[in-house]
Order: sequence, then structure tokens, then C-alpha cells
Amino acid sequence: QRYRRWRRANPSPNPNPNAARIELFGGPFWGQSKWLGGELGGDGMIYAVPGDAEQVLMVAPGPNPTARLIGPSYPGKNKWLRGLRARDGNVYCIPCCADDILKVDLSGGAPRVSTFGGPYEGKWLWHGAVLSPVNGCIYCMPCNALRVLKIDPATDAATLIGPVFEGRQKWYGGLLGGNDGRIYGIPQNATGALIIDPRTDEVYTKGSLPEGGWKWHGGVVGHDGNIYGVPNHADSVLKIDTARGGEVSTFGGPLVGDDFGYLDGKYKYLGAVVGHDGAIWCMPGHAEKVLKIVPATEKVGVVGPSLRDRANKWQNGFLGADNCVYGIPLRADAVVQIT
Repeated sequence: QRYRRWRRANPSPNPNPNAARIELFGGPFWGQSKWLGGELGGDGMIYAVPGDAEQVLMVAPGPNPTARLIGPSYPGKNKWLRGLRARDGNVYCIPCCADDILKVDLSGGAPRVSTFGGPYEGKWLWHGAVLSPVNGCIYCMPCNALRVLKIDPATDAATLIGPVFEGRQKWYGGLLGGNDGRIYGIPQNATGALIIDPRTDEVYTKGSLPEGGWKWHGGVVGHDGNIYGVPNHADSVLKIDTARGGEVSTFGGPLVGDDFGYLDGKYKYLGAVVGHDGAIWCMPGHAEKVLKIVPATEKVGVVGPSLRDRANKWQNGFLGADNCVYGIPLRADAVVQIT
């Protein structure tokens, strides 16, 4: 109700006639915080990770895309957060408030959904994960968890590694550096980037950012091999230069104003996708418009029409084989497509 009153008092301007084509399909999928990210499986399908939703959502990209539910039902809220494809094409979903790991097994043709590992205690344990090309293992970023979780897909063994990191909501999302092979965690409340060297399993931090602030929510690896953090409460884009040992800086912005939502720029974007041309497209959370980042020029700006129907609309997205970007619905009632 608060949002609707604010929206009526602050109407958006007419959409740019030259904006990217954006369409919705599938559903309607009812509920809040339904899926928390997703992953492109080895079969070319996109698998959305069950948050409050009880089943995995399978999206089939193409000229006439479809979306349907698969696998068993798992009750509970915020169960898994983000997914990752292993070398064999199977998808692993990272425990958030669930006490085990979710697996989408694609080895037999039709997807099979099951769980393993744990039990893990706590809420908002890990947020995001990275597959290492060094050993094929998956490394999960500690959010409220105290240590990094390492998953070996060859055996489905799960272990904790590295030192203990105190604090809450420390890192949101992790990425493989494009220039050095190390794994980087995106700082949300932590004061620096988390760095994991899969060759030795050494874990440490780098950077001197302000503590707290809910700064960035995940990120992407650009075509230049550097890492770019998605603005959550932060009013600029995070850059981790992997050719310089993980040097941390920011650019763009300030990202303020009506286009970035009615909560004074909070919870603006909840994931991003690198397009075929190297541009980065950020999925609107509370923001009303898609954010476009061009790493080569460090140009940052909004594009497309206002998607103002509600808050926390899409979380994360993927580039389909058709070169279109697909956003995973969080509280939106359909998938968003950016052409």
C-alpha cells in the first residue's frame, strides 16, 4: 500500500521509444521470495533456485520460451540461495536457511531433484558459490556462516575451510577472477573482498571499505576479466581488478532518484547478467528500471520502461542461447526478457 501511494504521487515519464524490448511470460507464479537466483544447466535449460517456492522452476529459452515447476516439494522459507553448474552439467543449490544442499541431476536426461549433505544450523548461511577450474570443487561464500563451504561434486562431499570470519551478512555472492584464477566474495557488510585460492585452499580478505551498509548484492565477471558488484544500497558500482591482485575501487553514480525506487535507493538491484556485447544488465529489485553498465567506458545508466508494479521484482538472471537476457522472478509474477 505504501508503494502504491508513493507511485501515484510520483508517476514515471513515458518510456523511451528506443528502449530495449522487454516481455513477460510464464506463470502466474504466486507468492513472495519465490526463487532466489538460478543457473543454466548442462541441458541448456535455466533452473531457478527455490527460496519460499517449494519446487525448482525450469525455464526453456527460445523464440517461444516456457517456464514450469519440476521435482519434489520442499516446504520452508529462504531455503536455498543461488545455484551453480558443476563440470558434469548438474546444478547445485547453496544452503541459505535449508539444512542441506539441493542438487538438480541432469545426467540421466530428465532432471532429477534431490538433497544431500549437512545438517547445517543457522539462517542465511552462505550466499553464492563458485566452481574452481583447478579442482572442479564448489566454494560457497559465508554470509552468516563463519567459514567457507567447499563441495566436491565428484563425491558430493562437503567440508568447511579457512579461518573463522565473525559478523553477519558479510559477503553476498562470489565469482572466479578472470585474470588470476582466484575466487572473490562480494562485500555486503564486510570491509573487503573475500579471496579464496583454490590451488591451496587459502582464504583471506582485501580492501578497506566502510563496514556495514548492505553495499553490493552479488556481481559478474566482465569481458575484461574484472569483477563488477551490483549496487544494492551502494550508489556506485564495485570493481575488483583481478589483474592487480584484487584491487578494490568504485565508479559510476550517484545512483539516486525516482528510477531507483521509493526506498531512497535501498535494495536497488538483486543480480546482473553480462550481455553478448559485454554490457552488464542489472535486475531491478526496488529500482524501477534496468541498469546498464559498460565496463570499457565505465558508463552507467538506466534503460527501458518503468517496471513499477512492486518491490523485489527480479533476482539474478541469465543470458540465453538466443542472446536474450532472462530475469528470475522474486516477487514479480512473470519472467522478464531483455532483447
